[in-house]
Amino acid sequence: VCEVAPVCIANNGACDADAECCGGVCSEGGVCAVAPTLTSQIICGYQGWFTFPGDGAPVNRWKHWFNNPAEPSAPTVDEIGIEMLPTTDEYDDEDLFQTGILKNDGTNATFYSAAKPRVVLKH
Repeated sequence: VCEVAPVCIANNGACDADAECCGGVCSEGGVCAVAPTLTSQIICGYQGWFTFPGDGAPVNRWKHWFNNPAEPSAPTVDEIGIEMLPTTDEYDDEDLFQTGILKNDGTNATFYSAAKPRVVLKH
């Protein structure tokens, strides 16, 4: 029995008279995550695959930001493998890689790495 009024994800939000959540187990917030199908469910995940050389990731190279840069320490704009630059103003400077690539406003393009714990927490 949940201490908090349960919100049942399965069975259209219905819980039985004893406030048990659809035969499942209620989480700390009173949400039952047991569902017989994925219908009307929201599935979330985190794919931490953006890396750069020296960030602590085992691959120790640019991953997903650039298409195999000839010089890993100085990738070029022609080697970019993404469609748009991320906004990085909320990241700590030590979690960013400074490149020699200039944005339209003249500032240096910076990239984050998912190998950095503070970056993952921001996401």
